[in-house]
Amino acid sequence: MLVPAMRVCLLSNYPVPYQMEFLDAVRRLPDLELKALFLSPKDPTRSWPAIQAMDGLWIVPSVGVPGLPQELRFHPQLVPFLLRERPDIVVVCGYSHVAFQLAIGAMRIAGRPFVIWAEAPRLAEGTGLTKAIRQALLRPLREAKAVLAVGQHAIPQWESALPTVPVFNHPYSCDISRYLRIERSSKRDTFTFLFSGQLIERKGVDTLLRAFALAAREQTNLRLVLIGEGSRKAQLAGNVPENIRARVEFRGFVPWEQLPAVYAEADALVVPSRYDGWALVVNEALAAGLPVIASRAVGAALEYVRDGVTGFLVNVDDEVGLSTALLETVSQAPTMSACARAVGKTLGPDVAAARFDRLLRRVSEGVREPWQS
Repeated sequence: MLVPAMRVCLLSNYPVPYQMEFLDAVRRLPDLELKALFLSPKDPTRSWPAIQAMDGLWIVPSVGVPGLPQELRFHPQLVPFLLRERPDIVVVCGYSHVAFQLAIGAMRIAGRPFVIWAEAPRLAEGTGLTKAIRQALLRPLREAKAVLAVGQHAIPQWESALPTVPVFNHPYSCDISRYLRIERSSKRDTFTFLFSGQLIERKGVDTLLRAFALAAREQTNLRLVLIGEGSRKAQLAGNVPENIRARVEFRGFVPWEQLPAVYAEADALVVPSRYDGWALVVNEALAAGLPVIASRAVGAALEYVRDGVTGFLVNVDDEVGLSTALLETVSQAPTMSACARAVGKTLGPDVAAARFDRLLRRVSEGVREPWQS
């Protein structure tokens, strides 16, 4: 029997490369018609290029007072577009932007179904005022058909925030084909740990540097490569002990298309974040056959990393525990590399797109029970 095409509008803030890879896979599905709407052509905090509007993708024009945050800009054409399009379902990737709230409000008034696809709402964090504002912004979401939580770890928070709304697990994904093509070799004189991300407080690079210094005392063939830029780069580089500076390289920003070559140099990925709602570098590393050592505050690591199998999980800011995990990874790397790649092979955007399609159909049919692929 022919399945009718589902008409979906997805509203997000920026068209980041990883999300575009997933959306391209969704657009290839024969039974789903997707229109992706973005509030801005690029993330101002990233070095990714701006993406232009194209068929099925629209950068929604905005107005606002210069200097105000992007979240407070007004998009006058957004709501009329959604009401005119009358999609079968609207997927809103967040809830804190004014545009997200207006879209949600319009769908509620029009009686049109919508779902939220977002990371954990982090209910317990912030000042009293911050918590009150967050609760006010969450209130309209009570009429959502469902929440697509980014990772299993986000599900309990969403269930607590919206107890009457069904919550399903739908992690982020990216194109991992170029990482799967990397050939791994165990015949190296040095063992290289890789950090890939912003050099900011939240990423925990200071803890990584202290942990690496401890591990480097035990083994002289260890090396650490850090790629990315950020406000703490100079301070972090200046704090590297003199005796290991030759073994720590701050490489700076690496263009997206050159990342596989950097992963090919590495033997393991380290993600010591104090908080990361997901962290797609974990998906990439596993596909590249790299064991992942990550803090328990990293969503993707909680989803895919198993101690001693695909890597190690450590507590936030535990430099001794992280150092131990670094050394244990060196001794177990060949076995963990094979296990990591086996997991990585399952994380491509085509698999995620098929799951997205099935989840939206279940939501439209009123199914409330969690579904596991």
